[in-house]
Amino acid sequence: MERERRGKNFVIAGLLVAVVSLSVAFAVTLTQRLDINGTAELPSTQWSVHFNDPVATAASTLTATELKKTSGTLIEFAVKLEEGKTFEFEAPVQNDGTVNAKLDTLTLSGASDKAKLVTFEVASDSELKEKDVIDGGSTKMLKIRVSMANITDENVDLADGSTLNLAVVANFVSAE
Repeated sequence: MERERRGKNFVIAGLLVAVVSLSVAFAVTLTQRLDINGTAELPSTQWSVHFNDPVATAASTLTATELKKTSGTLIEFAVKLEEGKTFEFEAPVQNDGTVNAKLDTLTLSGASDKAKLVTFEVASDSELKEKDVIDGGSTKMLKIRVSMANITDENVDLADGSTLNLAVVANFVSAE
């Protein structure tokens, strides 16, 4: 009986050694190094989105002085406040690059102290509005309208007939 038990233990130990040996052998023989070689060509991209020279429209009832593009995405002008009057201009936005651009934000600066009197908007018939995309190699017209409200008791102190030096700043981001 003792002899039979030793024989069984010997067989079990032998089987365990065999299983471990086979596991190691399979792991060593089935492990391989994988090399992947190749090349990829990416097309070159170019970013160039800017305003061209702005022009006042016929719908303007105010005259602006010094309407000019001072940098790629900045237009400056001066307008004298007059009750119920509007200044409107168009500026071509040109995308000379290869990346499609989206007009992310458009802001007016220089009128913060007269915010109750001055209204700034992209005209409804503008080709390009906020969040619109301008494809690479194309041009779209942006029409901006700055209006002066009618004088009321609430804003009478703001309507002092002064000239505002305003700036329109456009921020473009990649549309891709």
